[in-house]
Amino acid sequence: MPPMKDVQRRQEIRRHWLARPENKRTVNDLLIFHGWLEDNHPYLLKTGDGDPYQQLKVDLGGVWSDEPA
Repeated sequence: MPPMKDVQRRQEIRRHWLARPENKRTVNDLLIFHGWLEDNHPYLLKTGDGDPYQQLKVDLGGVWSDEPA
């Protein structure tokens, strides 16, 4: 499979995030979601020297909520 373009990768991450129940899309749920991505769709996560949690927040583009569930 050819490498996924960055925009496609972010769209796919957002699609999975928005498929979660609304009360499971808070800042507190980001770590759980990151673990789920690692287990189920690791190719969607950017690899590198940066903080993967912060990268996920960037990839989601603010579609997560700061409000606790």
